[in-house]
Amino acid sequence: MSHNLHDAVEIARFGNEEGVEVFYQAIEQNYNTPDDAEWYLHSDNWPKHPAQATATVGKLIELKREGYRIANSYEQLEAMVSYFGDPGANRMAIMAHSAHESRRSCVALTNLQLQANGDVTVCTGAPTVGNIKQAPIRQIWEERPKLWESGCCLEKRCSVDELSNIVPASSLQAAST
Repeated sequence: MSHNLHDAVEIARFGNEEGVEVFYQAIEQNYNTPDDAEWYLHSDNWPKHPAQATATVGKLIELKREGYRIANSYEQLEAMVSYFGDPGANRMAIMAHSAHESRRSCVALTNLQLQANGDVTVCTGAPTVGNIKQAPIRQIWEERPKLWESGCCLEKRCSVDELSNIVPASSLQAAST
């Protein structure tokens, strides 16, 4: 993000010692805020100079090739380069933490996010599915709505152009389990 981009390479150097790994996540729209397709245009967190962000990620890729302990895959880092270059076309895949995957599926199949108040969500585009103060997490997970059965919310939340940049529509459907 804009506030720590200048330290990203130094953090990789700092973390390059035995027993330490660094994992980077591209800045995205704040969780629990109304969906805003252009959030990056008015956010103080978005890098003021996206070209600097792509150059920084490029340097991280170089450091990883040199053996630095950067836990991200090359695919994850390359997805960040694309994202900083065109955030509008890549934001949903970044938010779903699946931009690096060649075949994506509905995040409700694998995502579980706990909020500070105990609420549990499985997708940023769907309401909470439970609260850990009221039910055990295993019960919430097993009884969560099968959102993928009615089609991934990406199909509803993205424009046709944005969706085609994310993934072929046939890949959004989850395999029967």
